[in-house]
Amino acid sequence: MYRKVFILLLATFFAVALSGTASGAVYNGKGDVYDTIQGALDDCRPGDTIRVDDGTYTENIQINKENVFLTSINRGAVVINPADPNRPVINVTADGVGIRGFNITGGNDYGIVVNASNCTVSLNYITTAGGLNLMVPPTAQLGVTP
Repeated sequence: MYRKVFILLLATFFAVALSGTASGAVYNGKGDVYDTIQGALDDCRPGDTIRVDDGTYTENIQINKENVFLTSINRGAVVINPADPNRPVINVTADGVGIRGFNITGGNDYGIVVNASNCTVSLNYITTAGGLNLMVPPTAQLGVTP
């Protein structure tokens, strides 16, 4: 009996851990509310701003829509841990993306990987094994603002 309960609890834990968990709310440009950052990104349009409320989110995030701005409502109060520690916490493959104000922790890979042009990464705390990886596409131009 106890073994069945243990196995059921263990299975539930892994199902939640692998699907992404959150402790706050995420808002997209249309006013909709989501439990996960990826859910809001999947449903957004190019040009939308995704605002993330305080809390801890366990997910690996893929941003593949152009001109999306991902921001925390309170800088540093949003913690993102990877669901899969062997993949980047945030992976950007679309041009014109902005990421601002997150506390990205844990993981054996990069905190943020940007493989796109005209992206802005600002005011983030990254404490992963790999830190930040900026891959510059062959057609991109680099510019540095003091």
